[in-house]
Amino acid sequence: YENKIINRDSIYTKWYHNEVRALYLHPVSKQLYVGNNQGLHYWKDEKLIPVLDTSLQLSNISVLYGISTHLWVGTESSGLFIYRFKDHQLFQISDASYIRSIKPDEENTLLIASNEGVLVVDSLREIERYTVEDGLLTNEVQDAYYDRERYIYVANSEGLLKLDRSAYIQNPVSSED
Repeated sequence: YENKIINRDSIYTKWYHNEVRALYLHPVSKQLYVGNNQGLHYWKDEKLIPVLDTSLQLSNISVLYGISTHLWVGTESSGLFIYRFKDHQLFQISDASYIRSIKPDEENTLLIASNEGVLVVDSLREIERYTVEDGLLTNEVQDAYYDRERYIYVANSEGLLKLDRSAYIQNPVSSED
């Protein structure tokens, strides 16, 4: 590892007026996708180009996660969507209103943190939802992580919760764990 000194005067910087909330770089095409309050765009010739027809345009995009075939789009107001690259189709997966994070696990499952709990979406797009009725301290989930032991760690304003997904038993994480 070698330290390099960067001359700040030589860095090209341009500020755009639209708030950028999420980025995704397609692994094959190397196309950069941008999510903001005005919708889903791609970056071309230093401009944001809308991906969707204006009648389908999403707003308030909060998070993007993708693979080579499709892009998962989380919003603050309209739910969770999948955008298919090959035919430019958009499908709503969930109406959970505020999607905060989208993370994969090792079993082709996605963990979605939302204001309506944790959504677990499998490869068939079937959804399990964990909420206060299942033992969460609050439905306002900031983040979630799934480990190899089948535990879901849930971060929220009340602290950290450890869910045993295989047994549907919720165990608060203490400082002794």
